Amino acid sequence: MLNPELIQRIERFKAILGDAEPKSLEETLQHFEQDENPEGEVRVWEKIAGAFQRWLADHPTQDISMRKETFLVLMAISMGYPSEVITTLNGITHISIEEVKQLTELYAG
Repeated sequence: MLNPELIQRIERFKAILGDAEPKSLEETLQHFEQDENPEGEVRVWEKIAGAFQRWLADHPTQDISMRKETFLVLMAISMGYPSEVITTLNGITHISIEEVKQLTELYAG
């Protein structure tokens, strides 16, 4: 069972990612309940959400495909994929290698 503070943190990053991250809050909470280290995993998702929010502040868009693509790139960055590989992943069609590098810097903080 997740503690209330962790649930609030999950709700916050879900609100930031919005329609770019397709899982429901319930599905997300279930995922974290099964995780051996939910605290560490939440920190990764908070980094993704923070970079996503900063990117959209500088590159505002209502285009859901761009928002989803940005999220996919950040997910790949969080998993350690190199920039050159990220731009070749299925579904990445609008974000350039330079933008991937910028997103990597945002993710790194």
